[in-house]
Amino acid sequence: MLRLLLYRVLGLAVILVLVSVISFSITYVVPGDVALVIAGPGASQASIEKIRSDLLLDEPFLVRYGTWLGSVMRGDLGASAITRQPVAEIVGFRLVNTMKLALAGIVLAIVLGIALGLVAALYRNSLVDYGAMLVSVLGISAPVFWVGLMLIYVFSVRLRWLPITDQGGVAHLILPAITIGMYSVAVIARVTRFNLLEVLGRDYIRTAKAKGASTARMSLKHALKNALIPVVTVIGLQFGYLMGGAVLTETVFAYPGIGRLFADVVFTRDFPVMQILMLLLAAIFAVTNFLVDISYALLDPRIRHA
Repeated sequence: MLRLLLYRVLGLAVILVLVSVISFSITYVVPGDVALVIAGPGASQASIEKIRSDLLLDEPFLVRYGTWLGSVMRGDLGASAITRQPVAEIVGFRLVNTMKLALAGIVLAIVLGIALGLVAALYRNSLVDYGAMLVSVLGISAPVFWVGLMLIYVFSVRLRWLPITDQGGVAHLILPAITIGMYSVAVIARVTRFNLLEVLGRDYIRTAKAKGASTARMSLKHALKNALIPVVTVIGLQFGYLMGGAVLTETVFAYPGIGRLFADVVFTRDFPVMQILMLLLAAIFAVTNFLVDISYALLDPRIRHA
């Protein structure tokens, strides 16, 4: 277990270093003078030179990268090239909001997805199974913006049960969480059903059934734990998706999160903020996968003792 942990930590460190290089290098792939691109048309020469000085654009790559990485590791994320506001303040506020939304969405996805998959597997080839899989197909197929607009129309405009935009409290999270979690519910449900059926077909499960054990009892007591190992991977990937892929949901609900911020800084070409966001989102994916690997070892002793 210790060897596995050290190996994963080393891999995580290597990934983060590579991502930091890629994130920092985006200023080199922009055509033309980065300072001119940020300053925009009509900017004074003094403004352009100030941007060039702040971003160390006249320095060699290794000097610039080392200075930037050192500042990031000290907690100094720099300032926005557009608003001059500290990047930590801009990103910190949005990150907290997106984490709330992503956690609400993934909890909804885990509860409903595993429940749908379990019920579908227990009642295989029945109307219940077909209904659960129909829900999952709709969840995968329906565009996120359409789901959000329909939820707003029904629950906010017509019924007036829930607020449309951020008004504080838990109520404002319900509709965005359902919207962003629908796809993940569908994916988790299908993966749970497939793996649970595969485990239920193994010899030791069939032997237990032959001795009189009920399918429901075997599913809950023995089969589900083994079937959840691949599901954990999907949950980890879906959480990363919810953290980084919430642009449409945040736009529909005017929700101030990371996804909407990323779209804004790409449009305004605010490279200092863009670099930190790329590094942050990649770090979230990497750490999530690291936690998934560790959870594998906790769920499966064969991996833990390998």
